Amino acid sequence: MRPVDDDILLACVSSTQRPAGDSCFHPIYFARYAGSDESKVDKYQEEWARTLRIALPQLREEKIFDVTLCARECAVNAMKHGCGGSADQLSTFVILSNPETETLRLIICDPGPGHEFDLGAHKSKTRVSLIEDHRGLMLIEMLSSRFETRGKGAQVEMDFHFNSSPRAMAS
Repeated sequence: MRPVDDDILLACVSSTQRPAGDSCFHPIYFARYAGSDESKVDKYQEEWARTLRIALPQLREEKIFDVTLCARECAVNAMKHGCGGSADQLSTFVILSNPETETLRLIICDPGPGHEFDLGAHKSKTRVSLIEDHRGLMLIEMLSSRFETRGKGAQVEMDFHFNSSPRAMAS
């Protein structure tokens, strides 16, 4: 095959039968982004949206917008903070789909040490006064069905139900 910008390959290989009721996530997108790629995020966001439209045609445009907006926030944070803007530091970006539960999962990880940020404490402070910092994380929590961080935020995992309204449960 010759390389082309819009080639998409989707393959699902399974060597065993899953028990009834046992659902799993299937990969639909994988990429590694350098810390210096922040200027390319518009192109990446278009690529994510195109991939979602092709792989999951049942997704509403509003859901694609929500997913790509949250993905953009996390990807930029990973490039800027986790990779320190460095061309030799790579973040990992994965989109998975579970058709049985109609759930889309995004996982973004970076090689950084993470942070000491406490989203719960931050949300409590915003109830008292307007705080401009960390609005992106609050947006992600609001638009996703599930939002979880690991490694002090070096890995972010978000779930989106295919066609439900946003209703986040942070952990």
